[in-house]
Amino acid sequence: MLKINDEISSTLLIPLYYKAKESKRAKEGKNAILNDPKAEFLVSNIEGKYEIYEKDRFSNIGCLFRAKYFDDKVRELCYQFSELVVINAACGLDSRYERLKDELKDKNIVFYNADLPEVIKIRKQFFSDNDKNFSLVGDAFDDTWIKDIKQKHKNANFIVILEGLLMYFKKSEIKQIIKNFSLLKDVYIYADLVGTKIVNKQVKHKTMSELKIDFKSGINGLDDFISLLSDVVKVKPLNETVYMKKYSFRYGLAGVFFGLLPQSFLRNFSSLVGVKIDN
Repeated sequence: MLKINDEISSTLLIPLYYKAKESKRAKEGKNAILNDPKAEFLVSNIEGKYEIYEKDRFSNIGCLFRAKYFDDKVRELCYQFSELVVINAACGLDSRYERLKDELKDKNIVFYNADLPEVIKIRKQFFSDNDKNFSLVGDAFDDTWIKDIKQKHKNANFIVILEGLLMYFKKSEIKQIIKNFSLLKDVYIYADLVGTKIVNKQVKHKTMSELKIDFKSGINGLDDFISLLSDVVKVKPLNETVYMKKYSFRYGLAGVFFGLLPQSFLRNFSSLVGVKIDN
């Protein structure tokens, strides 16, 4: 069984464990947000302190909701364009391709799963490349690999998924990340954001507290995101949703209550957004 060094294990294993747990729920015939057998396999082969994650219902459902949201956006764009390239930045051990491959097998779609060298080294022990799915070393602050992908797919549309990434960087760094991906032609960027109420520690998930994970930037939804980027790139707003507006019952009574609150308030905690870069 593989043991991952503690410095990177939390960011890899938190979403992985929740996806594996949900996949088991699907096998039991229960109403599940997603089905991810690959995540089950990975959890059974990677040592981790999974009991830490078990008690945090908000992180659990939140990770599942955002994964489903990004999966759905890939589906939508795949049916919209004749050639689509999906870039999962800071991919960790996510298995988006495996979740979607059967449904999209007849589509002209290619997945690139990019992360830092130490993560890709782990990933390559469990994921094999093929003509539609690749794992590669790619730092969001280095545009060399982005240019290489652009050159390889000159006629494609692109969707970049920034899942569980931006909140760990300062706003100036977020601008640089988006600027790098704006080099791609007709690029759609989808990201999850953490709002100021969480970053300012007015609210904090149990798992994050246990692991002493701190966020560096609070962005309150789509308008705030576009305002941040306005001096770097030309941005067209596409979509915004907030947690607990769907599957609120899975969070328990607190989720049902929060689900009744207006989106304008909930985006101050967290949100999922999509933009198109006008380049």
